[in-house]
Amino acid sequence: MIKIGFWKSEQEPDLPDPNDFVDPDWDVQVRRMVVRYLNSGKESAAYRGMSRCRFCRRFNGNCDLTDGVYLWPDGLPHYLEAHQVRLPEEFVQHVLDRMQAEPDTKFLPYTPERLKNIDVRTKKRTR
Repeated sequence: MIKIGFWKSEQEPDLPDPNDFVDPDWDVQVRRMVVRYLNSGKESAAYRGMSRCRFCRRFNGNCDLTDGVYLWPDGLPHYLEAHQVRLPEEFVQHVLDRMQAEPDTKFLPYTPERLKNIDVRTKKRTR
Protein backbone atom coordinates (compact mmCIF):
# COMPACT_ATOMS: atom_id res chain seq x y z
CA MET A 1 0.00 0.00 0.00
CA ILE A 2 1.05 3.56 -0.64
CA LYS A 3 1.58 5.57 2.54
CA ILE A 4 0.39 9.16 2.69
CA GLY A 5 0.19 11.69 5.52
CA PHE A 6 2.85 10.17 7.72
CA TRP A 7 4.88 13.18 8.84
CA LYS A 8 8.37 13.97 9.98
CA SER A 9 9.06 13.65 13.71
CA GLU A 10 12.02 13.20 16.05
CA GLN A 11 11.57 9.44 15.72
CA GLU A 12 11.15 9.57 11.92
CA PRO A 13 13.18 12.53 10.59
CA ASP A 14 13.17 11.30 6.98
CA LEU A 15 9.40 11.57 6.48
CA PRO A 16 7.89 14.63 4.75
CA ASP A 17 7.36 17.85 6.72
CA PRO A 18 3.66 18.88 6.72
CA ASN A 19 4.72 22.54 6.55
CA ASP A 20 5.77 21.87 2.95
CA PHE A 21 2.17 20.98 2.05
CA VAL A 22 0.28 24.00 3.42
CA ASP A 23 -1.87 25.60 0.70
CA PRO A 24 -4.54 28.08 1.87
CA ASP A 25 -5.67 28.54 -1.76
CA TRP A 26 -6.70 24.90 -2.29
CA ASP A 27 -10.32 24.74 -3.44
CA VAL A 28 -12.50 24.34 -0.34
CA GLN A 29 -14.92 21.95 -2.02
CA VAL A 30 -12.13 19.60 -3.11
CA ARG A 31 -10.58 19.79 0.37
CA ARG A 32 -13.92 18.81 1.93
CA MET A 33 -14.30 15.87 -0.47
CA VAL A 34 -10.83 14.59 0.40
CA VAL A 35 -11.54 14.97 4.13
CA ARG A 36 -14.77 13.04 3.77
CA TYR A 37 -12.99 10.32 1.84
CA LEU A 38 -10.19 10.06 4.41
CA ASN A 39 -12.76 9.75 7.18
CA SER A 40 -14.42 6.86 5.34
CA GLY A 41 -11.30 4.66 5.35
CA LYS A 42 -11.27 1.21 6.90
CA GLU A 43 -9.09 0.58 9.96
CA SER A 44 -5.88 -1.22 9.07
CA ALA A 45 -3.97 -1.10 12.36
CA ALA A 46 -4.48 0.33 15.85
CA TYR A 47 -1.81 1.46 18.30
CA ARG A 48 -1.64 1.88 22.06
CA GLY A 49 -0.19 5.40 21.93
CA MET A 50 -1.68 8.55 20.46
CA SER A 51 -0.09 10.57 17.69
CA ARG A 52 0.17 14.34 18.10
CA CYS A 53 -0.43 16.95 15.41
CA ARG A 54 2.90 18.32 14.14
CA PHE A 55 1.41 21.85 14.14
CA CYS A 56 -0.75 22.30 17.24
CA ARG A 57 0.36 19.25 19.26
CA ARG A 58 -3.20 18.08 19.99
CA PHE A 59 -3.78 14.35 20.29
CA ASN A 60 -4.60 13.23 16.79
CA GLY A 61 -5.42 9.57 16.50
CA ASN A 62 -4.09 6.11 17.20
CA CYS A 63 -4.76 4.01 14.10
CA ASP A 64 -4.13 3.75 10.39
CA LEU A 65 -6.88 3.72 7.77
CA THR A 66 -6.90 2.42 4.21
CA ASP A 67 -8.93 2.27 1.05
CA GLY A 68 -7.05 -0.79 -0.18
CA VAL A 69 -4.60 1.29 -2.22
CA TYR A 70 -3.43 4.03 0.17
CA LEU A 71 -2.67 3.90 3.88
CA TRP A 72 -2.94 6.99 6.13
CA PRO A 73 -3.11 7.88 9.82
CA ASP A 74 -6.62 8.52 11.09
CA GLY A 75 -5.60 12.04 12.17
CA LEU A 76 -4.79 13.12 8.60
CA PRO A 77 -8.13 14.92 8.03
CA HIS A 78 -7.25 17.26 10.93
CA TYR A 79 -4.26 18.55 8.95
CA LEU A 80 -6.47 19.41 5.98
CA GLU A 81 -9.20 21.04 8.05
CA ALA A 82 -7.21 22.87 10.73
CA HIS A 83 -3.89 23.58 9.02
CA GLN A 84 -4.74 23.81 5.31
CA VAL A 85 -2.50 20.94 4.29
CA ARG A 86 -2.95 19.92 0.68
CA LEU A 87 -2.22 16.34 -0.28
CA PRO A 88 -0.39 15.42 -3.53
CA GLU A 89 -2.37 15.61 -6.77
CA GLU A 90 -1.97 11.89 -7.43
CA PHE A 91 -3.85 11.14 -4.23
CA VAL A 92 -6.49 13.82 -4.81
CA GLN A 93 -7.15 12.46 -8.30
CA HIS A 94 -7.37 8.94 -6.84
CA VAL A 95 -9.99 10.19 -4.36
CA LEU A 96 -12.05 11.95 -7.02
CA ASP A 97 -11.86 8.95 -9.34
CA ARG A 98 -12.94 6.56 -6.56
CA MET A 99 -15.78 8.80 -5.46
CA GLN A 100 -17.03 9.09 -9.01
CA ALA A 101 -16.67 5.36 -9.76
CA GLU A 102 -18.19 4.20 -6.49
CA PRO A 103 -20.93 6.65 -5.60
CA ASP A 104 -22.11 5.98 -2.10
CA THR A 105 -24.28 7.81 0.38
CA LYS A 106 -21.26 8.29 2.66
CA PHE A 107 -19.90 10.72 0.05
CA LEU A 108 -23.05 12.79 -0.40
CA PRO A 109 -23.38 15.58 -1.44
CA TYR A 110 -20.44 14.71 -3.74
CA THR A 111 -22.35 12.92 -6.46
CA PRO A 112 -20.76 11.85 -9.77
CA GLU A 113 -22.56 14.74 -11.47
CA ARG A 114 -20.98 17.30 -9.13
CA LEU A 115 -17.54 15.66 -9.33
CA LYS A 116 -17.52 16.15 -13.12
CA ASN A 117 -17.42 19.90 -12.48
CA ILE A 118 -14.07 19.93 -10.66
CA ASP A 119 -10.74 20.29 -12.40
CA VAL A 120 -8.14 19.03 -9.93
CA ARG A 121 -5.22 20.48 -11.86
CA THR A 122 -6.50 24.05 -11.70
CA LYS A 123 -8.22 23.66 -8.31
CA LYS A 124 -11.32 25.31 -9.78
CA ARG A 125 -14.86 24.31 -10.36
CA THR A 126 -15.63 24.22 -14.06
CA ARG A 127 -19.22 25.38 -13.55
